[in-house]
Amino acid sequence: MGAINYEGFSPVLNQYINYAFWAAPTFAAVLVLTEFDLRQTLAELGFLSNPLKGTGLALAAMLPMMAGMYLANGYTIGIQGSEIFRGSLAAGIMEEYLFRGFLFGQLFGKDRLGFVPAILISSLLFGAGHLYQGGNLAGALGIMAFTALGGAWFGWLFIEWNRNIYLVMALHSLMNLCWILLGGGDNAIGNGWSNVFRAVTIAITVAMTIYHGRKFGFMINRGNILKNNNSIRDWE
Repeated sequence: MGAINYEGFSPVLNQYINYAFWAAPTFAAVLVLTEFDLRQTLAELGFLSNPLKGTGLALAAMLPMMAGMYLANGYTIGIQGSEIFRGSLAAGIMEEYLFRGFLFGQLFGKDRLGFVPAILISSLLFGAGHLYQGGNLAGALGIMAFTALGGAWFGWLFIEWNRNIYLVMALHSLMNLCWILLGGGDNAIGNGWSNVFRAVTIAITVAMTIYHGRKFGFMINRGNILKNNNSIRDWE
């Protein structure tokens, strides 16, 4: 996601300012839409879900990817802690809050769009936010396609695990961390072994989610695939 750089501020402080610029008004907007019901606001954004469950599932799915990338690519040394924090934890948390918790969540909920149109809109915008990583038009479009598909995957997991924002935040942050420390590549497209192990993690999350859905019921169904006819007031 692109950012504005303010002269005289450190990269970390610049990132905090940029994130506050997006986080404050979006949170306020949901608060207004819920008629200042703080609990409902937190529920719609996914913050009332189980953080231990979400992060635990993410870590379990990521372990093969982390181990495989370490064995295949080794460990990148000389990276500053602030760069790791900004590129993995901070970016993963903020992007999932903004594009899944807020944008996709509100399109799928308040606007009553079905899963397909809501995920298309939010994922394409998420992908467009990464166009700056491309050195040319073809590279930029490739990165947009990869990140848009990733956004659709994150959105599906977010809903199927009952709006668990911690699951997708942890997955996104850990994937970014692998890219930075374990030689994932220069951008979201990645490289050979990194994509193999990314595919393994995706497959694990798909298998876990299908098992969970068969046991407890799928959140995405015929009642909300194209138009959301389901009630959303009690998503907590």
